[in-house]
Amino acid sequence: MSTAPTPGNGQVFAYYQPVTDGMAVKKSTAPPEWLEPDNTTLACTECGWSLRPGANGDRARYNIPDPSTPQELRLFCGPCCNDGADEMDRLTGDQ
Repeated sequence: MSTAPTPGNGQVFAYYQPVTDGMAVKKSTAPPEWLEPDNTTLACTECGWSLRPGANGDRARYNIPDPSTPQELRLFCGPCCNDGADEMDRLTGDQ
């Protein structure tokens, strides 16, 4: 998935970002094409669950970046990433 789009060109959506001192809530803007029903850009990286706002029960979104591309948005649904807890443990060395 590409880096988060710049504000002002689509619908704003929130996601959680695990960080060393807790869980941050971030906002980003999705271009209109990301919100189309057949677009998989806003889908869980693991299971493919739609993470578009209001879709499929609107599961919580978590950004768990790939360490090799930390600036890119890589979204997971809560069940697939243990609600970000595993990533927070990795960041703090509590594995």
